[in-house]
Amino acid sequence: MGNLRKYYQLERKERALFRETLFKMYCSKFLLLIFSFKKVASFFKNKGNEAEISEQEVLEIKKAIFRANKLVWWKHTCLVNTLTSRWILNKRKISSTAFLGVKKNDKQQLIAHAWLKAGEHEIIPKEQDFVELHQF
Repeated sequence: MGNLRKYYQLERKERALFRETLFKMYCSKFLLLIFSFKKVASFFKNKGNEAEISEQEVLEIKKAIFRANKLVWWKHTCLVNTLTSRWILNKRKISSTAFLGVKKNDKQQLIAHAWLKAGEHEIIPKEQDFVELHQF
């Protein structure tokens, strides 16, 4: 009941963005499960123009991603978050760049990470010192 109360305490615009984000997050995960990454990436190609994104829009999208992540069943969310954020930005005609990278952990195992930038703003943060392998 607490989560439902929190949901209704959000402003109408925030609730709409949260619903959009959660729906697109589950769709993104579903697409990654049934199609090759190459096909999924082509669906999520950049469709925005060079329109600027405001700091407020960045914060709103980040909050929506954070909230929606609390309701997903999978562990590693960076790729799904990146694709979902790209989808949201494409709808708003805002250009973005998605990155895929790797680094070695303490046990010398490769770990992967995906992040997204719109202009100079990191929507999904790079976080650590990942080596960029690909951008789309």
